[in-house]
Amino acid sequence: MNVSLFVAYPRALLTGLSLPMEMIRSAQSIARMKLSRRLSWDCFVVTSEMTGKKPIKLSSGIKVLPEYSLNSAPIPQSIFIPPIWGSPEVVIRKNRPLIDWLIEQSNKGKEIIATGTGVCLLAEAGLLNSKIATTHWYYFDQFEKRYPKVNLKRAHFITQDENIICTGSINALVDLTLYFIEREFGKDVSQVIEQHYSHEINPYTE
Repeated sequence: MNVSLFVAYPRALLTGLSLPMEMIRSAQSIARMKLSRRLSWDCFVVTSEMTGKKPIKLSSGIKVLPEYSLNSAPIPQSIFIPPIWGSPEVVIRKNRPLIDWLIEQSNKGKEIIATGTGVCLLAEAGLLNSKIATTHWYYFDQFEKRYPKVNLKRAHFITQDENIICTGSINALVDLTLYFIEREFGKDVSQVIEQHYSHEINPYTE
């Protein structure tokens, strides 16, 4: 069974959580119709706290209720870190337990995906030292200054170095999620999801 954890914290962008989760759930539905069998891929929202599951107010003002804390979450195959709205320093300062947990999960070989300025949490943990990475273009200069040990790839929207994947934007996260869906469910399923979630894909254009 594939399990993905989506970490929620104040000032996170909702689409960094909801969009890939919706795509994965849609892919499961399509897979049942096309392949006539259920393929399990469970997605859970977890709080950035070690204990407790209180509602978290995201950057949009919408509150989400996590299903698990970091301590109680099921064992994941992958972990998604959403973008941070505004300066990431505040989120970094208030989420040391999350940073320590990410180090632990990376040491266990878990696949960790961070989007936009959410990448800063991985850099702060030292998980990107001497590795390639990308982040949102607006934060390139600040990121490079704060994390000089990271091999920042300004021209890349998606980077992967061992078990760490970075995406520069929500659009890049969509592309990456499509890749994950194809890896899990096959090309036939990922093409249907691409048609539904990417406005550039229109089967009726000539």
